[in-house]
Amino acid sequence: MKFNEKEHIENMQPAIKGLINYLKNFNIKFSPTDGKLDNVVFENDEKIIKIVHFVFYRFSGICKIQKSIKGRKNKIEFVDITDEMYINMFMKPLIQKKFNLI
Repeated sequence: MKFNEKEHIENMQPAIKGLINYLKNFNIKFSPTDGKLDNVVFENDEKIIKIVHFVFYRFSGICKIQKSIKGRKNKIEFVDITDEMYINMFMKPLIQKKFNLI
């Protein structure tokens, strides 16, 4: 089965729209492309941040995290990273930090 970038990006849209709506509260605009390279763009009046599509849309990268199993010493469980978790746990804090929101 071949990886379909367009389908993958479509599947991520609900999580991305949530991030975009959150950033609008801080007057940060989103552009899905910079018109030159494969970057998404976040900008306000003071800064422009570009993140390569490959990273932002998680074409490869983290897909699981581990958590401890309650009541079981030294035992862990692997949990799938959903698109929403990826955007909110990895991309959102990175963007917040770059725009001095945290």
